[in-house]
Amino acid sequence: MCASAMQAQAAKNKMWEFKVKVRTQMDGDDHRIIYPLQPMAFARLDPSGDKEALVGQFGLVPEWVTDAKGGPKFGRHCYNARKETIFEKPSFRTAILKRRAIVPVTSFFEFPDKEVPLKHRYKISRKDGHAFWLAAIWEHNPRYNMDSLSVITTTPMDLVEKFHSRSPVILADAQVDQWLDPGLESRRQLEPLMAFSSSEGLVLEEEPWDRKRKSSNEPELF
Repeated sequence: MCASAMQAQAAKNKMWEFKVKVRTQMDGDDHRIIYPLQPMAFARLDPSGDKEALVGQFGLVPEWVTDAKGGPKFGRHCYNARKETIFEKPSFRTAILKRRAIVPVTSFFEFPDKEVPLKHRYKISRKDGHAFWLAAIWEHNPRYNMDSLSVITTTPMDLVEKFHSRSPVILADAQVDQWLDPGLESRRQLEPLMAFSSSEGLVLEEEPWDRKRKSSNEPELF
């Protein structure tokens, strides 16, 4: 899974490089790590076909979610969407066909989910320090007047497979327009874009982590 990610100035620059219209306030270069239920910048196509940037909750809240289903905190269960089941799950099956998005990140983090002591987290970034794209889906919930998103995951890249069972789907720059293309409306067309994520050009850093000494913006999810 993709449990957290970092969006710093390089991620904003990535938006500008791809001519994304920034129509909302985005945080500066504070290197804040984003966890589920926190604001995350993403881009989608607007009705005119231009790319636009928004900030939504990291954790999908479909339009049919109400207070009885947990309200915005429903996103705690939907910050990742598995490519193997995304076309069947009620929370994701409409969004994958109609509401795809891209998320610029400078790095993402994984916590071990195999037989490895939970004493470290692992930071994955590009060797050149540039930002890159994660494949995502988005929703708007009118009851809470909120946008939200989920990052799509696939089988683990070789960089993390020893300690983690999933990796986010990373899109090459050349795949962005195809991924956002509203003309793609079938599983057959979309599945090839959610293939195994390559770790080429990426680097892994191991960081000590103590759940008793979390960063100030880290929720109780971990």
